[in-house]
Amino acid sequence: MKGTTAVLMLGWALAACSRDGTSQEESKMSQEPSKDFVRQCVGRFCLDVPASMTRLGDTFQFQYVEVEERLWEKPDDEARKRVFEARLAKIEALKSQRELPDDAQGTIREQRPFPAVGVRGVLFHRFDQPEIGTWGGLMARGPVDVWMQIDGDVDREQEWARRLTDVAAAYQLRDAKEPLPARGKDWFYLRQGVIALPMREMEEAKSRFEGHPLGLKLKVSTETVEEVRRQGLMDKLSNAMAMAGDSLGADEDLVTQKYGARKVAGLPGEELIVRTSEGKRKRLRFLWSFPGKEDSASHPKFTIEMETSLEQEEAKLAFWDALLNSVRPASQ
Repeated sequence: MKGTTAVLMLGWALAACSRDGTSQEESKMSQEPSKDFVRQCVGRFCLDVPASMTRLGDTFQFQYVEVEERLWEKPDDEARKRVFEARLAKIEALKSQRELPDDAQGTIREQRPFPAVGVRGVLFHRFDQPEIGTWGGLMARGPVDVWMQIDGDVDREQEWARRLTDVAAAYQLRDAKEPLPARGKDWFYLRQGVIALPMREMEEAKSRFEGHPLGLKLKVSTETVEEVRRQGLMDKLSNAMAMAGDSLGADEDLVTQKYGARKVAGLPGEELIVRTSEGKRKRLRFLWSFPGKEDSASHPKFTIEMETSLEQEEAKLAFWDALLNSVRPASQ
């Protein structure tokens, strides 16, 4: 009964907030981040994050090519010479996941170098469907190794190989001494480098940040969409809770602190701030989201989430406002 009452109270509060909420224009981002902050770029957007926060768990896809970077603190490490062989071993290990002995999963069909872009390539079966293949490729750029892979029909594998090498050719290692972002460049930003190509089709970028003295956990996600899916606010809240690692418990109380329209980086999204409590566990959850426009890199589906405890609430609310105000398109 308590959980039901909490949900009803939440629905009433959301309705009241939506009537009273007013949109907010984001302030213009300065060319340099404030003291003790660093600029982080994720996909085609940048934001200012405290230097104390550690960037974790990046995930990138560009034109359906998954891109994974690894920075070597010691570029001449002996282990680096065995990275490609380690990848081949991981592919072979997929055979242990086969349901039937003659399934395709884990089969290496071909190894092929692409010397024009410095890539060592391998065509293999990532899944058990024999008609689906994966082109993978490893390249070294300075102290960074980049692994790329793309799935597709085996009878079109040459097309996927070209896609992979096109992305490899466009990858550039970023100069850490140069300010972010590169002014006027329509680039897709990873953690260590950029892909110097405009958006043509599917892109996705996700990053997590943790380690702030206030105990904040931050997630940033952008994704181009072919079709815009508009969710009701209760669905958004449920998804936000799930993404934060929790579900709505029967004994969990929720109080909506703020809900309304808010423009971030020129995108007309929605902002939601919710308090939750379950016994002695009390949390403050923040969500800003924009549903995106079809096939648009400048207007992708964009989500920013933050989760923390209730202590020092005013400082955390101020941090959230400053964070959203710092977001900008990387091309500006």
